[in-house]
Formats: sequence, C-alpha cells, structure tokens
Amino acid sequence: MRFLGKELKFNGFDIFHTGNFNPNAKVDKDLPSGNLKAIGFIKAFLSSVSGDDITLRGTTQIRFSDSNDWDWNSWAGLKYDSNKRKIFLGGAGGVFAANGQGTKVELDLTNQVNNVILPSSTINGNYVATTNQIPTKLSQLQNDIGAGGGNKIIIQNNQPNLLKGDIWIQIL
Repeated sequence: MRFLGKELKFNGFDIFHTGNFNPNAKVDKDLPSGNLKAIGFIKAFLSSVSGDDITLRGTTQIRFSDSNDWDWNSWAGLKYDSNKRKIFLGGAGGVFAANGQGTKVELDLTNQVNNVILPSSTINGNYVATTNQIPTKLSQLQNDIGAGGGNKIIIQNNQPNLLKGDIWIQIL
C-alpha cells in the first residue's frame, strides 16, 4: 500500500487526505482486529501499543504550526532526547531548525507545574535564580556585604508555597 499524490488507498478504498506524505510511507493494518497498527514513514513510525495510546518512534522531533506555510520560523516543536532524558518544547531556534535566527515564543502553562528548568535567567524581564544557583548567589551576597567573621547565611529549601506577588522573608 502506498500514498499516491494526495490520495490514500487502503485495501482498495480511497481515503481522502490533505498534506504532504513521502511516497514511500505505508500503512500496516492488524488484520484480525481491523485496527490500524502502524503508519511508517522513512525512519519514523506511528503505532498503537494498546487500545488508547499512540507512539511515535524513530523520530527526533515533532514540528507543528497553525498555518500551512513551509516557514520553519513559524513552527513550534516538541523534542525528546533519550540520552539526556530531557523534553524540549519551544519555537524555531535552539534545538529546532530555523530559517536563520530563531524567534522567541511564549509558553503558557495553564496548570501548576513542578520543577520547570529554564535555560534563560529571566522571566518577564525579572532575574530568576534556579535552585542550583542559590548557593552561589548567596555566597556572592555574603562576600558583597562583608558578612564574614562568624555571620553565616544558611541555605535551606523550606520556603512555603508562594503565590504571584507574595514576599517571603525568613529570619534566622
């Protein structure tokens, strides 16, 4: 079975589709159940492991856009690096190919998310220190204010859950 132009034939039946497919792509059907088992492209495979999940294997990233343009700068992407055990989500540039210099995108997290790691040191123009930077920044502060000779800045990760606009001060 092959994709022919913008027409998909499956077991002799025409199935309409739009978009670009590689002419070598094929669909594999599980004959006993009648379920679609896999769609294979050059190296990537879209398949179903069980009844309600879909797996995309053999690909480095997924790119998507709300337009039909072939403009890499207008695409967002999702990438998983299994060696680093990291998921990347972003716009053109960085780990995602671009038509030149990448563009900045805004990420809107609609629900609470724990442990967001940001490569940039600012959010909305405000400096952000990550948990692995806090000891270094406090050590610099201790040196800058001359807090030597027995004055210690204690570093603990026991802050309360803060809401936007809250100020938290711990006096030791």
